Amino acid sequence: MWRPPDPLDAVVVWRDQAEHAAESLTKGSRVVVLGKLQQRTWTAEDGSARSTVEVVAEELGASLRWATATTTRTTRSQEQASTA
Repeated sequence: MWRPPDPLDAVVVWRDQAEHAAESLTKGSRVVVLGKLQQRTWTAEDGSARSTVEVVAEELGASLRWATATTTRTTRSQEQASTA
């Protein structure tokens, strides 16, 4: 079984998918994530080199091994109305 490199700091979720995740998941929810590993590096204020590994999510959902889920399909008009 593949395991992510240590440390895996975050899962990055953008736009509508992030809104849907916020509405659908709670802290501690087990999720299944499909995405790409991305490593970022930067220089901290103290001059030290820092690095992090993140998963940029392409797909995200609740793990059905530990919970049940009811889905509701969103449409473009619903998404546009919620941002207006």
